[in-house]
Amino acid sequence: MSSRAELVDKISAYLTSLGPGAIQMLARSIETARANGDMDAALELVMEAVQRITLSPEERARRLARPEAEFFSGVESFVIDRTPGWKRPARISRSSLAPIWSWLHREMFSPRFSELQLDNEDAVVGMSDGDVSDIVGKFRAHCMRQLSDTLVDASSSQKMTQHFSAQLGSEEIFQDLNDIVYYNSIEPLITRFSQSLPPVIEKITDGGEKSLIKKLQLFIHQRPDDQEWAFASLIPRLSNQALLAEIAVKLAGSDDVRKIERSLGQTPLGLIHYDLAGHVKAITDISRGQPKLDTVKTHLNAYHDMLRRVSVTLDLESPSELNKSISVLRNEISGWIDQEISSISGLMRRTLRVPKDGSGSVPEFDEHTVDDCERAMAVLDIAKRIKSSLALNQSLGKVTKEVEQSFEVLFNGVLATMRDAHGELYHYCEQVTDAGIRFGSVYFGDDYADLLRRQRGAAQKQSAAG
Repeated sequence: MSSRAELVDKISAYLTSLGPGAIQMLARSIETARANGDMDAALELVMEAVQRITLSPEERARRLARPEAEFFSGVESFVIDRTPGWKRPARISRSSLAPIWSWLHREMFSPRFSELQLDNEDAVVGMSDGDVSDIVGKFRAHCMRQLSDTLVDASSSQKMTQHFSAQLGSEEIFQDLNDIVYYNSIEPLITRFSQSLPPVIEKITDGGEKSLIKKLQLFIHQRPDDQEWAFASLIPRLSNQALLAEIAVKLAGSDDVRKIERSLGQTPLGLIHYDLAGHVKAITDISRGQPKLDTVKTHLNAYHDMLRRVSVTLDLESPSELNKSISVLRNEISGWIDQEISSISGLMRRTLRVPKDGSGSVPEFDEHTVDDCERAMAVLDIAKRIKSSLALNQSLGKVTKEVEQSFEVLFNGVLATMRDAHGELYHYCEQVTDAGIRFGSVYFGDDYADLLRRQRGAAQKQSAAG
């Protein structure tokens, strides 16, 4: 432990013996001194100790997160929450940021981290937002100067690329680091372009020298190698990302997808495909972690909405490279959905099953089977609504028919048993009907779930009367 840390520990130990009022008074005095520019080394130590014992865990965590957030703030508009698992220029995965920050500290600039006290939690917590901005700004400039030449050399050597990729965690993270460093060299250019655009773009016009299309054409003509950055900087300003299709059409002067692919419109087409592929990857990876239903719904609905909007502008049935790629995605997501919904009938029968007439032992209620069935029914419900974006008509129709024909029969069978049930069997019927009501709400809607609750209420009264 450093001598500074030991001093802060001792001051903190002393402060804990004081009353809350005295500590708050001391904190206000320090804030006044800092505002007046009267801070010295001793007061800095006392301030760290005060903050250590007065800040909530949430506020402390927020303050500790500031240096990393500040370091990457310049590229925030290019950071995305999902990728298809492969890299596209100017699209930086949010999951790459923490490994890069850790790598900068661990492998590249550890002495600099210590010098700036970025590895001292108490010091970081005590920094004002302005201090964090100044310190991290200097650190970022230092990193970019050092990394620029290093990464150019590494990118030209497979051995060095593999070395840095292994340190960072993957080649995609290494490529994201390259993007971050490269963007630093073109940031003024992209910033000027971005600032020339309206804050929100709701429709695409191509008339006049100041139109978006004219600006894009001029940028691509002058800096063809950096057009990915221009288009990526545009995306946060679009009211919806499907407007990229309209931009592609106007840049190409045609709505023929094959002609667009050979024109200035090819980059926005690529970004459309990248976004769709990101949603599909997020969906097809879902079964590994079994996330909440909201995650499933978010990505399925976003995939469908993007495809639906784009299909208004582009002919997604005509032969083209984009349509081939979308067909692959459609088949991939359809395959995942088919796998998810194919087991619904079996799951439903296992869940909505009780011993008839009280015969046989009462089985143990399986909450995991209920969760699996609820998720599968939610996926089926969404699949019905987005079926135009899938390649699943035959199996979707078959499963839908099975569910809608058998659910009511199974649920009524549970109610029939419940009316005469007592003890363990009655409690089990309550659990099963709870599950059935959940299924009804997910698939048929809240009104239907209310009807099921009333039917169960009537069965409960009959059981009590008996």
